[in-house]
Amino acid sequence: MQENLHQLMTNRIGVEQVTNGLSQITKSEYYLHALKHPQVNARHSTDLVFDHHFALLFKKYEPLILMQLNSETTIVNNPTAQDQNSANDLSANGYKVTTRESPNAVIDQYKAFIRSQDEAIESYKKEIGALVKLNADYKVRISS
Repeated sequence: MQENLHQLMTNRIGVEQVTNGLSQITKSEYYLHALKHPQVNARHSTDLVFDHHFALLFKKYEPLILMQLNSETTIVNNPTAQDQNSANDLSANGYKVTTRESPNAVIDQYKAFIRSQDEAIESYKKEIGALVKLNADYKVRISS
């Protein structure tokens, strides 16, 4: 999917055209109005182009999108280097970056985490049982 989108941008549209279009969004009167006013106030359906939530998300992620587009044009044939460089660039700029992992690897991580949680729960149950027994013994000592 990502490769198809990249090929479409590079072969048909052009990365410069896409980045120019994205930068034009922030200059739009509709975008600025949606960014400033959370309430939708459109007199006609043609006046409603962007909503407030989209404007906030676009403002937050526009640099990230542009950086990704620019990095894809400079690094073409080495996807692992591209992922590593993109991850380094993004994390340096304050964006949270996670590595691409297979769903099975993520599931295995969760299974291991759940196993460790189960082991901790079992040890806590044993500890609580011992403390309850100790408490009962002390109550017997106090009452006699």
